[in-house]
Amino acid sequence: MGIGKVFVNVDISSAMMYKEGPLVNLCLEFFGRSPNQANVLAPSGGFPDRERLRLQRFLVGLKIVTQHDPGNKRPNRPRVIKKLTTSGADGITFNYNGQTITVAHYFRTQKNRPLVYPANICVEVGNGNILPLEYCYVPAGQIMKKQVPPEKTKDMVEFATMKPADRFRSIGEGLSTVLQYGQSEYVRNFGMSVDTAAGPLPISARVLAPPTLKYGSGSRQPTITPRDGAWNMIDKKFYKPEGIRTWVVVSFETQRRFNPDAARDMVEGLVKAFGSVGMPVRDKKPIIKWENAQGNIGNQLTNAGSEAAKKAASEG
Repeated sequence: MGIGKVFVNVDISSAMMYKEGPLVNLCLEFFGRSPNQANVLAPSGGFPDRERLRLQRFLVGLKIVTQHDPGNKRPNRPRVIKKLTTSGADGITFNYNGQTITVAHYFRTQKNRPLVYPANICVEVGNGNILPLEYCYVPAGQIMKKQVPPEKTKDMVEFATMKPADRFRSIGEGLSTVLQYGQSEYVRNFGMSVDTAAGPLPISARVLAPPTLKYGSGSRQPTITPRDGAWNMIDKKFYKPEGIRTWVVVSFETQRRFNPDAARDMVEGLVKAFGSVGMPVRDKKPIIKWENAQGNIGNQLTNAGSEAAKKAASEG
């Protein structure tokens, strides 16, 4: 707020959005597959239930539209994905006019639309209907209101990172091409006007000097002054490192995909990394456990911690 006037604070933000297009293609891209590999989504073909659940977390809440009948030109109302089925369309049955038929059979006989991938999983929407993936389409403009997938974090950061000059220019362009206050019916109805021609309001500011960082003994550089807000830990040790007396490793991946040799290599790498920053590790061969990711995570971690504590007590 200013004296006798109101200021508008404008900035830009970034968000991940679901890609518009066939739902089956979105599912395949989620797993890094090409459109001609749609049969990998078939449980009878080896599609793991663990991967189905991972895909389900990604899709739940997404709005999709369908178009079953080629002659039906009316736009379909969006439907919200509730969950994914555990079986393919050729294995899901329901009662239709007193007969038990599969979803695939229904589309072939009642809709005259045989499924190209009848063994693939389906989506269940809010009203309980089951829809094959290949007849679902993802409309544009849907923001993904979930945590950014780990494999996409780097891409998201690179996309959102802008130099100050580029960010300033983007905001200026948005005032004329996106916000367009002069054409806003709501602004005019309230008898307001926004003066964008004058440009941004200049404000006096100063840049604070960065603090000096002090590292522990044994560091190549005992002190360092960050430059442009960044620094690294190469050949540097913590000023007052804490040691690790006992610890435990719990893997929620299968041993087939993360075997004991890989787990031991990871532990050795961590111990080496701890030592490089001055953190002593007493137990260099901790307990390594494999647990079911669909189980009670809290109890599993508590039990693992108890085992580690018993091991530490027995070793004195």
